[in-house]
This record gives sequence, structure tokens and C-alpha cells, in this order.
Amino acid sequence: MKLDSWHVTHQEVPQFAKLKGHSYLDGQYLSLSCADFAEMYTGHHLWNNYRVTAVLKPVTGTEHFVNIRVQGAMRSYAAGFSKNNKLVLRKNYYGYTTLCETDFEWKVDEEYKISLTADGSTISVSVNDKEYLKFTDSDLPLLTGCAGISVEKGSHCLYRDIAITGRE
Repeated sequence: MKLDSWHVTHQEVPQFAKLKGHSYLDGQYLSLSCADFAEMYTGHHLWNNYRVTAVLKPVTGTEHFVNIRVQGAMRSYAAGFSKNNKLVLRKNYYGYTTLCETDFEWKVDEEYKISLTADGSTISVSVNDKEYLKFTDSDLPLLTGCAGISVEKGSHCLYRDIAITGRE
């Protein structure tokens, strides 16, 4: 993949929309970093039941996520690594809240394959092909949306092999 170059100082990663942050291609990785938060999206707002998988490599900071059923900047689900060695599943409904979490000792500069699967109102989260979290959202579930990646609180993460499968 090559960058879209508007001019020397304005380059964007193609096939993604971005809400804040700094993104660029770094060899095999898509790099995303932020001062406060950053999000990138791809796909279609009408996707419903599907899986998004990405290999992520935290570089700095504590908040590194893969997103599913993204409906713009204000509605989505995000799963990934958070402070205090947690694997979390969060919902953004005009602000992020944690739906469920578990202890998971993750390390900076190590790669992890994270998969989020959306099936009806249930979201499941796997790391390295092992399911760790599963949550059925009964409070205004998000039933459609595109896929994405995100970081928060000054974090920087590298992503590769982003794949969407099983789209309906």
C-alpha cells in the first residue's frame, strides 16, 4: 500500500478515514499515534455480522485497540489492551464505557493477534486465537458499522494484517 500524497507535508493512508492522530506506513505496519486519541476506519456502515482481525504491536502508552461496528466518531465497540495489564471490551455511545475486562499481561514491542467477532448483539474478543471476552449488549446494541483501529492517552501502536471476514 502506498500513501496518498497531497503535497510534501500532507500524506494520508488510502482506504481509511481518520479521526485525529498521526498515521503513516512503516514497512509492513500501519502506525497510529496520538496526543489524546486517534481513530481510523475502513469498510461500510451497513456491515453487520463479521470479524475483524489485526496483529498489533504496542510501541508506547497504555491504550491500544481494534474497533468493530464503527458508526462514526461517537458510536463503536473497541477491544484491546489497557492500563494495568487489562484486556478490555469497550462501547463508545457518545463516550466510552468498559463492558467487560480481564487480566492480560501484555508487553510493549510484542505482537498480538486480536480478533473481534460481531454476531447479533454479541461481541467476542480473542487474542492469539484464544477467546477471552464475550459480551451480549442489551442496552442499545450497535448492530452495523465498519471496522477500525484506535489509540488513546498518548499511545502509539503498529498494526498489520488487518482483515475483515464473514461480512453479511
